[in-house]
Amino acid sequence: MTAPHLLVVDDDESLLRLLELRLTARHYRVTTATSGDMALKLFRQAPADLVLTDLRMDGLNGIQLLEQLHALDSTLPVVIMTAHGSIPEAVDATQKGVVAFLTKPLDTEALESVLAQHCQPHADTAAPPHAPVSTRNPHMRSLLETAVRVAQSDVHVLITGESGTGKEVFARLIHSRSHRHAGEFVAVNCGALPEGLMEAELFGYVKGAFTGATRARDGLFRQASGGTLFLDEIGEMPLPLQVKLLRALQDKQVRPVGADTPVCADARIISATHVDLEQ
Repeated sequence: MTAPHLLVVDDDESLLRLLELRLTARHYRVTTATSGDMALKLFRQAPADLVLTDLRMDGLNGIQLLEQLHALDSTLPVVIMTAHGSIPEAVDATQKGVVAFLTKPLDTEALESVLAQHCQPHADTAAPPHAPVSTRNPHMRSLLETAVRVAQSDVHVLITGESGTGKEVFARLIHSRSHRHAGEFVAVNCGALPEGLMEAELFGYVKGAFTGATRARDGLFRQASGGTLFLDEIGEMPLPLQVKLLRALQDKQVRPVGADTPVCADARIISATHVDLEQ
């Protein structure tokens, strides 16, 4: 099965990065755009299975973008999100074919419910993500054999190599050959997440921990408990957060932002980087 492709549109770049991180961790393929015009261009290049767009933006607003998208694909599910929702706007959006109208800050459960209803995985004729990796290169064969051996243990793993050389392929291979294969494989790019949000995304937070925290959230570490957490570009993680990561690895516990006590989170960590960490 191929993961659904989402096109997310918002002129708030920090919100875009946050949504991209959360949706990617839930196994969606995500493309982002900071304007309606950019979204149209990207959609023509690579049509999406669902579009999640802000309502009020400079240039094309959410309703205008909806109309242009439906001129290209009349069956495309479009979800409108806004911090300035009103009953007339919601009615107008629904009449024009919007499948859902969500208010900011987005409720994660409500968003996931909408995506589950309107954006299902579809059949894929290509090889599945955990298919065996084939190679004729002797050095690569040796690396694959090492990866399979490492997978049988429960040690944490660091994968190094230049960008585009397949580090995540190796990470998924290790996960699929490990005793944790039934658990989730959760991937996060440490370089794509704003420093101020990284701790909350990894370790979770309690309700009221900061402005906008209207409900508690587990975080990616606990989401991957029993499975594998893939930290791509680990070299971009701030040093203070690396100390907290070390504590989490040692104790198999994390302390959500704003919480008084730690909670259990037993995730195997596979990290990757294209830089020389020792240097």
